[in-house]
Amino acid sequence: MGLEATELWMTKVLKDGIPLVQWLSDNVSRADDDAVVEKLKVLIEEEDEVRDVCEARWIASERAWRWKLYAQLYDVDKTALPPARPSFKEAAPDEGSDGAEDAWGELDLEGCSEPSFSAQENPDYPPFSTFLRQNLRHLALNFASELKLRQARILAEECSLDSMILCDQIPLHAQPSDPDHGCDLISLLPRPQPRRSSPRNPDSVIRIVFRGGHQEPELYSNNQLTEWYLRRVNAIDNNTGHIDTAIEFVQHGASFGIHGLELIAEDLNLLSKLLYEAPDQSKCQWTLDDWRSKSSDEVVDAYLRGSTPQTLTRNINRLVLPYLGVMESRRARISAPSWETTIPDAIRFWALSQADNLPLLAAIIQASSPTLRLPERSIKNNEELARIAIACVYTSSRLDQWNLMNKIFECMPAFPDAEPVPKNFRASEFLRDLFNTPEVLNSSSDITHQLYQVLTKTSAGSLSAILDGLDDHLTTAEVLARWNVPVRLKDLIIKFQGNRTEQEKLATKMARQEGGLEMESEDEWEALMEGMIELSCPGRVFDGLEKNHIMRLFFSGLLTSGKFKLAKALFSSSCGGHPLSADVQEELVICASREYYDNAESGNQNVGEMRLALECLSAARSTPQIQNERDFIEATSRLASFKLCSQPGVLMTPIQIRLKPNKLDLIEQLLSTNGDAYKHQDMILELVNKLGFGHDALSQIRALAFIVESAISAGDFPVANETCHRMVTVLGTMKKRPRKLEPQEKLNSASEVVWRMCAKLGTCSDTNFPGSDPEKRSVLLGHAIILCPAEEISGLLAKWREIEAEELMKKCTSHDERSPLMSRGASNANGNDSPQSNSRPNSRMSNLANSASSLTGDIAIRAASKTFGKAAALFPFKTRNLSLSASPRISTPTTALGQIDTRVGSDYGSHNHSRSSTPSHEPTNISQPLANLVGEDGFGIGADRLTTALSNKFTSGVGWLIGANEEV
Repeated sequence: MGLEATELWMTKVLKDGIPLVQWLSDNVSRADDDAVVEKLKVLIEEEDEVRDVCEARWIASERAWRWKLYAQLYDVDKTALPPARPSFKEAAPDEGSDGAEDAWGELDLEGCSEPSFSAQENPDYPPFSTFLRQNLRHLALNFASELKLRQARILAEECSLDSMILCDQIPLHAQPSDPDHGCDLISLLPRPQPRRSSPRNPDSVIRIVFRGGHQEPELYSNNQLTEWYLRRVNAIDNNTGHIDTAIEFVQHGASFGIHGLELIAEDLNLLSKLLYEAPDQSKCQWTLDDWRSKSSDEVVDAYLRGSTPQTLTRNINRLVLPYLGVMESRRARISAPSWETTIPDAIRFWALSQADNLPLLAAIIQASSPTLRLPERSIKNNEELARIAIACVYTSSRLDQWNLMNKIFECMPAFPDAEPVPKNFRASEFLRDLFNTPEVLNSSSDITHQLYQVLTKTSAGSLSAILDGLDDHLTTAEVLARWNVPVRLKDLIIKFQGNRTEQEKLATKMARQEGGLEMESEDEWEALMEGMIELSCPGRVFDGLEKNHIMRLFFSGLLTSGKFKLAKALFSSSCGGHPLSADVQEELVICASREYYDNAESGNQNVGEMRLALECLSAARSTPQIQNERDFIEATSRLASFKLCSQPGVLMTPIQIRLKPNKLDLIEQLLSTNGDAYKHQDMILELVNKLGFGHDALSQIRALAFIVESAISAGDFPVANETCHRMVTVLGTMKKRPRKLEPQEKLNSASEVVWRMCAKLGTCSDTNFPGSDPEKRSVLLGHAIILCPAEEISGLLAKWREIEAEELMKKCTSHDERSPLMSRGASNANGNDSPQSNSRPNSRMSNLANSASSLTGDIAIRAASKTFGKAAALFPFKTRNLSLSASPRISTPTTALGQIDTRVGSDYGSHNHSRSSTPSHEPTNISQPLANLVGEDGFGIGADRLTTALSNKFTSGVGWLIGANEEV
């Protein structure tokens, strides 16, 4: 309605005598837009009527255009739209201005009301009045961001919007292949296009005057378009990872004729194969940037990761070779060095990295077998195939796939035309030298590749010889693996070849079956023995060990495996023509038993390792050494029963018992921790003997000394006294032996222990040993005096004198207590009842005191006499020239051992005491300790020492007795 009214109005407004509409049409057709616009602007400024009619026309046409656009965007009822815009017609000028004024009067713009339609009732659509005020460019960008691409396309076409700016607002996940908005997305994509010419009509001129010039979108160059597509692809890849979407964008860009997208198209296609077609897709979540940063070797490894031996060849053909073909073409285009070896180099590098993945290595080696046609082979060069196999097999760490290594060896080519190697060529030594090259030694992780690089310098003849050595090494490795001691092929060369120590360790491990193989039958163990002997042949792994040594290692392993009956049976058999001597059998049995012993946790010989240690000794014939080992085990078990501790709360283990520097410390610990153990002397001595001291009298004496110490601590004088006499007896036995068997130093040590124990027990007071016998103590002191050093005699004599005086005092006290009773009895018998008897108590007390004083003097005299007599009894031993009969107090020895029984008489020669009532005392035996301490020739052992001591100490030791006698 508005367009018709304004057109009618424009026909009534005249310019140069013709209607305005006619004037505009003529100028538009004859001049360019800029000239017409300038003329119209001048006309509008000069004539208000023209300004008013042109403004009305612009408003009406703008309203009609927006209405049409609104209907397209929101699918409103098109029947409610105003009629289509009529085309301008040539109108005859009106006659006079009155007609024109009538025409203005007939134009009623206010009467045009906004049409009503159903779309306005939809809350999702804005009202038309709002749409009239909206910025269409911003509206188009909103439509693009919300994936309302149909509306965005309409606005882009109608408003000539920038396609790059508009497409940048489209979400990255939008796909051109999407059935909902794909076509609209494709129509919005930037592309090369010519500049569009604006329509030439009066309405366009009026629009330019009132709205400003229309800005056409910028035309982009091919480089700008290429950069946009690259940015779009990178954004999609980095933010969404939708490689397929990126590929679609690149494909459409290429279809538009945009150049420079070929490389990214190749990368996207190859990356999509990795992400969507590779066997292991979970570990290849790469972006396009990651793809570009990877080397060809890494990409090949990613393509083949997760392949199986059955699918490896197919994956190489469909994934790896297309990729390597593209890389080769790129390198060829830039003339990169060695571009023609791109494919074989990548395949070789991947194969060398499979040294520990033998199934895949065997698969690619089999796919490269010389029996196949050359185009079908993955590795086409025979020498390269051999080098790859040698490098991988010798550096592989797998110990359980020898069958695959044999399959690899079976695919090796022959080199019949190769130049023969020298006769002194040794493949093992050659390989050892290769492993010792700086290139291989200095490589930590890629030793396989380094070994291959070194092998590239070898000739075909050397490769053939190395393959022959590989056959021998595989045979050796299979034998070792059969007996659960597998080793790497590399170790056969660099570790065991020429190394006797390592060969012995391996043979020991093989013999002991540390791999865990359970073998019970004799045939299996004999097969193991024959296998070990076979491996000792020249060129094999045990070539540095003699056959007898192999046999020793075999039986050692048999014994440590607990097969004692089988070992005993094989000891007695011929053992495959390699018998062992009895000494070797004894050594093997003892070593195995000690190993069990040292590993035992409990000392009980009936359980665990200790039981095995004891049973192991039965595998060979009993010998003194084997019996000693058995005794030591039994002694350990007995000690363990007493629960000896190495530290508080921790029981002593067998290995601690064996490692004890002085085994007698165990006896001392046993006696100190078990209060009643000292009473069982025979058991203690049996332990001493079984601990290895059966022929060591000094150790027995020391053990007896421990018993004495324990008895003293317990206050048991009888046991202590008996043990001391037993020590003296053992010492006497030692002195009878030749000095070769019992050296003087050892004899002196034994004497030291004996005299100190006798002295310690003899000098103990009655408070420590209630009821102890002074006579027995004096005898012990006599033993101590005879055996002690010279400087100790005076002190011991003083102790002995005290004991003798104590004994005499006790006897005198007993006599004095009996004397008054005897006198009273005599008086009563004589009838002496005079009254004066009651008045003489003081006189009797005085007589008693005198009697006691007289008796004390008598005791002193007797003690001095006995001391002189006993000391004199020792003098016959000071020299061989002095006859034993020189002393009337000493009886002649009655035996060959010179047993001396010197007894001192009760009256001590011609000396008679003046008191007839003094009791005659029993003789004291000080010479008794000399028994068994005299040599076979009748003279005392160490007599010169004793004589010197007596001559130096006698006066000072007993001189006081003389003074006492004089005082009396």
